[in-house]
Amino acid sequence: MKSRQAIGTALVVCTADRPKEARRRVLEQFDHDELAQLAQHASLHRVVPFLAAAVRTSEVPVSDEAAASLARTHATRTAAHLRVLADLDRVRSSLSARSVPFLIVKGPVLSEHLYPSPDLRSYEDLDLLIPPGSFERAVDALREGGSLLLDRNWTLTRADTRGQLHFQLPMGTLADVHWHLLNRESVRDGFAITTEHLFERSREVDVGGRSLPTLDPVDTLLHVALHAALSGGDRLIWLKDIERALVVEQPPWDAVIERARAWKAGRSVAITLNRARRSLGAPVPDEVLDDLFASRLWRGLSDRIDRRSPTERSVGRETLAVFWAQLTRDSGSATARAVLHRASRRLRAMAHGGSSPGAIFTSSGTEEDARKFLERVTSEGTRSASSEPDAQ
Repeated sequence: MKSRQAIGTALVVCTADRPKEARRRVLEQFDHDELAQLAQHASLHRVVPFLAAAVRTSEVPVSDEAAASLARTHATRTAAHLRVLADLDRVRSSLSARSVPFLIVKGPVLSEHLYPSPDLRSYEDLDLLIPPGSFERAVDALREGGSLLLDRNWTLTRADTRGQLHFQLPMGTLADVHWHLLNRESVRDGFAITTEHLFERSREVDVGGRSLPTLDPVDTLLHVALHAALSGGDRLIWLKDIERALVVEQPPWDAVIERARAWKAGRSVAITLNRARRSLGAPVPDEVLDDLFASRLWRGLSDRIDRRSPTERSVGRETLAVFWAQLTRDSGSATARAVLHRASRRLRAMAHGGSSPGAIFTSSGTEEDARKFLERVTSEGTRSASSEPDAQ
């Protein structure tokens, strides 16, 4: 069996923009069983389409079983993307009928707009962003349009003032409907992102032959970089999103730095920009990382952690590299608060026998809790819009 280092290196060669000959040389080193091991690692990092494309274009001989497995994965992802586009049409119709503005973030926008072929960027669900003041109308419009609201734990949703609700769309797509890009209130408090400003800077892009609203190029880059950080920064597909956003859209670095600081997300963004450069060759200048880290010590620690735990070798466990990305903030005090929030949440989960990722779908609370939650969303949006400095 291949070492984790060898598997990680091979996966980087297949995912990065490396020459065909380089892909062929690295894949020839894998026998049948080792190729299955590589495919399993690619699945964890959500870059199976890149591995499949590398196998196909490098003309490395593989077993019929391996070829069929890769082909099935490709077909499944393509069908899922087409289903999402069909559901998107229903969503747009439902929201437009109630004059609800919306943005599409990540998902089909990334796959269609940033990648050379949409089947290269797989995704599991659809993310919609709604202005806080229109959020209740959006919930009503989606339900009237045949979408199923999945959330049942209004006690938890209200207590945490969650930044999203979950829907199943008419054709089966799962959708996260956000009023804020960040879900947990304890996480939002460490940053300064205002939904209204995202809408003010938004633009239209082509998604499967239809023009749809999304974040502007700078916000797109910052969002995928911050999302990667808060998720642990340990999947190659998140780093690939960053690399594609830089190569395709080339957002101006002065605007990226200014807005990252306004979001209070400079160090979080710097961590994943640095990992995307280290693993996939993303074009990130040294001086940009210096500006975003704003501390030679902080950058040095980050470099040391990344050298010890390169993203491509991650096997999905919680490591220092994961915690570093998730909990780093732009100030020492904010970082300390993030660490304390995480520790207290873990302790509460242990006291209740462990946390459940499906807790939000367990029935708890009343319709009054749901109403109070929606009222809080409206008031939170108004408060944040009046307090955040806008960075254009």
